Amino acid sequence: MFDFFRELKKQTALGAVITIVLGLVLILLQSWTLKALLSFMGWALVVIGALSVWFFVVNRDVSLDLGLIAIGIVELIAGLWVVRHPYGTIKLLATAIGILVLVHALRDLQYAFDAFRANAQNWWVAIVTGGITLVLALVILIRPFSLINKMLIFAGVCLIIDGLSDLLVVRQLDNF
Repeated sequence: MFDFFRELKKQTALGAVITIVLGLVLILLQSWTLKALLSFMGWALVVIGALSVWFFVVNRDVSLDLGLIAIGIVELIAGLWVVRHPYGTIKLLATAIGILVLVHALRDLQYAFDAFRANAQNWWVAIVTGGITLVLALVILIRPFSLINKMLIFAGVCLIIDGLSDLLVVRQLDNF
């Protein structure tokens, strides 16, 4: 039984150290981490797209949906673009998120003005939330990389806390 706990401690401690190191990498090497993640995603899209096209070509005699080859080609091209332009992909993704948030903010503000004209109670709540959302959208659109960097820092901090808590658990296993 003690061998089981000794092995469990070793595995948990090793996992905790790896988790802490990954958290530090996310925080300290943000640019490298983003490029590595996007390269992985891009190559995954290339492989998936190529396999879809290959499956379509190999199975020409079977009645296949032309959408399969179209999706495969789009995945292949998108994957190559992501691999070739990782930072452009980040900016494009953040810009798309910013535009989506902006549209929602403008819609919320329109609802607030409609509620004001209709003499609705608490119309000001909608204008406050719409205004906050508008500011957030503008921040995302003006500084798209800061959004991604903040998410990486948050994820890194979470990993470090998780690793430290695992190390505390390992320390508590000494009491058994």
